[in-house]
Amino acid sequence: MKKIKNLSLHILITLGFLSWNCAKDPVSVELDDSNLILDTLTLSKISAFNYLIPPNIGSSDRLYIGAKSGFNVPYSLIEIDSLGQFTSNTGIKWGAFLDSSITLNRVDSIHFKLFSDDSSLDNNSNLKLYLNCKLSFNEDSSTFFNVNEDLASEDWTLLGSPHFKSNKDTSGNYLTTELIWNLTSFDSLLIWDNIDTLNKKKSRVFAISSDNDTSFLEFLSRESSTGSTDPKINVYYRQNIIFEEDSTYSDTSLSATFYADGDVSIIDPTNFIQENSFSDSSTICINNGSGAQSILQINFDSETLPSNAIIRNAVLKLPLDSIRSDSGYQIIFNPVSKQFSPLDSDPYLGLGAPYRVSSKTDGSSIFKISLKSFLQDVTYGKQSNMGFKMFSSVSNNPFKQIFFNLNDLENKPKIEVTFVKP
Repeated sequence: MKKIKNLSLHILITLGFLSWNCAKDPVSVELDDSNLILDTLTLSKISAFNYLIPPNIGSSDRLYIGAKSGFNVPYSLIEIDSLGQFTSNTGIKWGAFLDSSITLNRVDSIHFKLFSDDSSLDNNSNLKLYLNCKLSFNEDSSTFFNVNEDLASEDWTLLGSPHFKSNKDTSGNYLTTELIWNLTSFDSLLIWDNIDTLNKKKSRVFAISSDNDTSFLEFLSRESSTGSTDPKINVYYRQNIIFEEDSTYSDTSLSATFYADGDVSIIDPTNFIQENSFSDSSTICINNGSGAQSILQINFDSETLPSNAIIRNAVLKLPLDSIRSDSGYQIIFNPVSKQFSPLDSDPYLGLGAPYRVSSKTDGSSIFKISLKSFLQDVTYGKQSNMGFKMFSSVSNNPFKQIFFNLNDLENKPKIEVTFVKP
């Protein structure tokens, strides 16, 4: 044991000496003597063209009604889930309200609730709520081009106008405006469930509309929170409880909440599309509400840079039409794949990660984004440059847009590539 201890001590002394020597006389390399050369290449042969897809704004944290920026939103659709919640771990179905222990006459009230962060909302908004028990929609694919509802048809039941409640925090500061519709008069229509064997599915789709053609209103969608400001239905009811000891009855007040499981604004982009020339390749538009996307083409292939070149930076710079473009707008670049897109709505399929990148406009006249990762693999022959899909992030406001001006003589579109070559 003593020999082992002495050996360990010897090793520690030796390591300490080596460490001291390394610190005192570090190894140095003269990079100036290397054969590597730093160079920059600027490419200005860049073109683009617009194309339109059905607008998809189902992931927005807002619902809209009215007219704005060349768009018209006649109504927003909200579908309420068939499974509600009355405790943190227990669900309740609509069919439970047809159970003999509850029955409809024990339902005290049913409230449809919608929220907004607009403190000026009042009765002048002329809001109306409608119910449809036959319609179904998909918030990811339903658009003005495949959904065109007539709220005056017999498929829709008018449920009336809301009353408004201003919610404040404990300090009296404004939080939200709560819009509440009392639906007790329509409980039999609303609670009816798939217990009826003649009907296999029960749909509870609501439409929010306004008679005021001049107003533009925003509401909080189900993406706005984890439940607190989601569109929802609250049901308050009484249930019989039998105490076997003395066979007496008691009514217990209960409540259940049914949250939205889908919502989308039906945006009509017809006027916006007509007002902007999407056939003009010199002016490129990116916008969610109209489904405006673009394909950007850069003259870059595996032979553009010297063999074995390592890209240090590859920054694309595109001039913006600052008058018609919004700041803080997130744009996604996704290299186009060789594979055919299975979607009829969008003929171009992107490669995705790790090449898909995004950047926001910052208020300047030039939009910048790094394409280093993808162009490096093009240089190595791992990927082919088929162009880039340019489109808006779903987080962007659908009524805002970006216009690129590729004919700007003072600020031409270009990509600057800094690389190291042997």
